[in-house]
Amino acid sequence: MRPGPLSTWLSARRSRSEDCLFLDVWAPVEPASPRPVVVWIHGGSFTTGAGSEIDASRLADEGDVVVVTVNYRLGGLGFVDVGDAVGGDERIVSNPGLRDQLAALEWVRDHIGAFGGDPARVTIAGESAGSASVTLLATSPRARGLFRGVIAQSGALTLAIDRDDAARNARVVLDELGVSRERIDELWRRPASAIVAATARAQRRRTGALVTRPWWDDDLLPASLADGYASFAPVPLLIGSNADEHRTFTRLRKDVMPLTREALGTVLVESLGVDHAGRVLAEYPEGADGLNDLGSDLVFGMPSVHLAERQAAHTSSYLYRLDFASRLRALGSFHAIELTQLFPSDPRVDRLLFGRPSAERDAFGADLRARWLQFVREGQPGDDWPVYDPGGDRLIRRWNLSSATESDPWSARRRAWAGRDVTIH
Repeated sequence: MRPGPLSTWLSARRSRSEDCLFLDVWAPVEPASPRPVVVWIHGGSFTTGAGSEIDASRLADEGDVVVVTVNYRLGGLGFVDVGDAVGGDERIVSNPGLRDQLAALEWVRDHIGAFGGDPARVTIAGESAGSASVTLLATSPRARGLFRGVIAQSGALTLAIDRDDAARNARVVLDELGVSRERIDELWRRPASAIVAATARAQRRRTGALVTRPWWDDDLLPASLADGYASFAPVPLLIGSNADEHRTFTRLRKDVMPLTREALGTVLVESLGVDHAGRVLAEYPEGADGLNDLGSDLVFGMPSVHLAERQAAHTSSYLYRLDFASRLRALGSFHAIELTQLFPSDPRVDRLLFGRPSAERDAFGADLRARWLQFVREGQPGDDWPVYDPGGDRLIRRWNLSSATESDPWSARRRAWAGRDVTIH
């Protein structure tokens, strides 16, 4: 039985190899005029996952589109800033994982026509680290013209860090690897498995934040978050997050972000100052639900809103919040839950998460895919889904078994944040 996306997301123990730069193409069998293309970039905290484990056949058939699922270098091989950590080395490029994704987009431009795809109608899409990746690619001048739309599910520009932070993380990895700045040539004599193991040890030393992540390098990407917003490609954007993102990490004890209110408050104070941080914290009550809402907004929700607001000044933005939930109350609308509806998943996992199959849940999944695919084909997810207008009603799609469009449902929180983003260092 082919593993579904939830099992891929939960498992960090799959076959691993540095020889990973390949992709899969899923296309309808019937001949037709060139079809729209969607390039899917998987998530996994920039350390796990594989596009080759995704079954995109249903999306290709239901949407009459070509789907490309991409692999790219992960962890210490793809998202550690060794170059800045050693003071510069012409043999070391910045953001190699993102460069792999860019190479895949260039391959699609040059070759997707052989599979019935239209290289002029490409949408890039991803979830979590993949979502951050597609938004970052949208800021890169080198990726300009390679896609015409972006779908970002639970991740935006704030998952990238500046060069100083990236170099600091890289020095921890090099220390674990036993490679000094003065003897950097030893790096080329280390096997990939040693680099992966050293990166894992570095992550255990670094609680509350990811060691492996993209960075603003002033090369492939702009020099800063502000520059990234300014250079974001003027293409339609579909973006959102899930109701219980942070609860997922607290329940699974995945210490790659701050998991307590105190730790989140420290991040807010460091980024916003005491007064502004206090205004934000006042909108989130003490307790488990307040903690979930605060962490979910800090890492996923508000960065999505802020990107949609900025993008709305240039083109169409569509904003959603996913409320569709598991029957397991401890998880709720967990991080990556939409992947169980977007791609086929193991029936045993579905039964555990959602209980017996139901017509209502099947209809929800069909609606989610239909709107996702309509955005791929037409650049908008349906006539009954209005654009997000910061100067108007700020309409947001609340995606659930019974979906609805609401006007600015968390207006007090949004005003408290005042458009400010927070990056966890």
